[in-house]
Amino acid sequence: PTNEGRSPTELAAMSLLDIDKEMNRIDFNDDSILTDIADLFAYCSTQVHTKFVTTLLYMALRRLGVTWRKIEPFLKAIGAMTAETAHKWVDVLINEDFDVFTNEYRGGKRSDSFYDTFPDLEVEARQYVLEGCTRKDSSFTAEKLARFIDKRFYEVTNIKKVDDTLVRSVESCRLDIRRFGAKYESNTGRPYFLGHEREDVVEHREDFVKYFLKHESDFYTFTDGDSPKWTIPAQNPTILICEQIGKTRLSI
Repeated sequence: PTNEGRSPTELAAMSLLDIDKEMNRIDFNDDSILTDIADLFAYCSTQVHTKFVTTLLYMALRRLGVTWRKIEPFLKAIGAMTAETAHKWVDVLINEDFDVFTNEYRGGKRSDSFYDTFPDLEVEARQYVLEGCTRKDSSFTAEKLARFIDKRFYEVTNIKKVDDTLVRSVESCRLDIRRFGAKYESNTGRPYFLGHEREDVVEHREDFVKYFLKHESDFYTFTDGDSPKWTIPAQNPTILICEQIGKTRLSI
């Protein structure tokens, strides 16, 4: 339908509906979103001190009416400071002086110098991520990368490991995986490379496309062009039952 003859109020309402539809396209309650927030927080913390990002999040959430008890597990999940610590810094910011709040950590961004010091380990890490993401069993995780780097670090430096602390945290390795070009599946949190998905994922996707193209006349489709129209199947329409196992893996 065209907009001809619609009142400004109707057009404004339609515009708001379109905005609502776009804004609701992402499910912010999905567990994978928390992982994305944690990754972004970890990246921001390499640019400015964790204190600033934590305090900003804490103040914004409190402003929106979220209690500190609800904020606490959220901050913990993304690797931020505690709500109590954030509240203390808010008190300094509001009741003392901005310079007092910022003075302790002046000097620009905090760079991640690990790979600057050990460039060969970065090369090995990239290769390890590529092999892990294309492995068929889909068992690769950021923790495995962290343990691989930890193991290679002590082998390269000949330093004796004295505790369980990893030389590069799991959170930093998650950022490494993203920086190396991998993506994360929304439902499993498993990393994969675009164009380098597991063989079984590619196989299932190809089977799905081939089946549809071969039986296109059995399905409801629509024409191309500016005014697309539905094309009704000549015979009884086929019901296609699919199982979505991963982001793109479909079983017919």
